[in-house]
Amino acid sequence: MLKFKYGLIYIALIIGLQATDYDNLEEENQQLDEKINHLKQQLTEKGVSPKEMDKDKFEEEYINRSYPKISSKKKEKLLKSFSIADDKSGVFLGGGYAYGELNLSYQGEMLDRYGTNTPSAFKNDININAPVSMISVKFGYQKYFVPYFGTRFYGDLLLGGGVLKENAIKQHVGSFIYVLGAMNTDLLFDMPLDFKTKKHFLGVYAGFGIGLMLYQDKPNQNGRNLVMGGYSSPNFLWKSLIEVDYTFNVGVSLTLYRKHRLEIGTKLPISYLRMGVEEGALYQNKEDDERLLISANNQFKRSSFLLVNYAFIF
Repeated sequence: MLKFKYGLIYIALIIGLQATDYDNLEEENQQLDEKINHLKQQLTEKGVSPKEMDKDKFEEEYINRSYPKISSKKKEKLLKSFSIADDKSGVFLGGGYAYGELNLSYQGEMLDRYGTNTPSAFKNDININAPVSMISVKFGYQKYFVPYFGTRFYGDLLLGGGVLKENAIKQHVGSFIYVLGAMNTDLLFDMPLDFKTKKHFLGVYAGFGIGLMLYQDKPNQNGRNLVMGGYSSPNFLWKSLIEVDYTFNVGVSLTLYRKHRLEIGTKLPISYLRMGVEEGALYQNKEDDERLLISANNQFKRSSFLLVNYAFIF
């Protein structure tokens, strides 16, 4: 009952804060309207007639003021160019498929419960290849300044998993999950496939991304056989690995009817930065002796990821 009361109080506070924000916004809008009216009055007193610009005819007004001497034919061409760029701009939502490979290895000693170096719990050094298939989702905004050039800012999420294959024994030794979320900014370059209507475009894109990666794994029986007798762990190499992932994005695109965008591209890894919060696998035996995998000896790399995506521009 007490938790319910606290919940009602919390909801009431949120509603009250939102109401306060709305009141403040309404007051700011009113003050802004008063300033605009005051400026209009000052202009009128000086013999100037203020003219409000129709937002639906902004491009036309801009062309008339910026290029007053060009011919009507060129003005019409510029207006069409602005219209096409506007059609290709907007919020977009999409998704698709991604594929790549993870490379993991462990060589060297481990740590006991006192932080002292101790022999590894593995019988031999570990080297693993792990193909990873992922689904991808992305959401963002793109802006074309002209039909041929634009930029975009977006977030994307890759989610997948697979099996761990040890190189020496050539067997599956466990499974894993992999997540990569990133914020990206790209430059977009397009050329029309039909120069008359300019409804379809073939293009390229390039940019950068900064993301956060999460990796976890667990062993199967083959993986447990690689461990010294008596030791076991619910994880194989990592209880959790969190890294900052720096990426270079590049690819080709096909835009249909200015709204449907198909892409084939890649995320090239530039660098990684560990957050200092990663946890290696902890192995224990019945005598409660612990052997913790040392982060510095626990190596992780990823290949370039191939992506095939579709997005709709609203």
